[in-house]
Amino acid sequence: MQRYIMELLGIKDKQVDVWNIEEEGSALRVELYTRQRQQKCPFCKEKTMV
Repeated sequence: MQRYIMELLGIKDKQVDVWNIEEEGSALRVELYTRQRQQKCPFCKEKTMV
């Protein structure tokens, strides 16, 4: 079901995951989170710590 929710919302980022899905009356509440990943500083080119 999580992959279906991601497709339904149009999210293609592999770092985004579904945290929780709750049904509230006639609405569906979906909580998402983004996993941390290393980034490169645009100024000094050092990689960030994860």
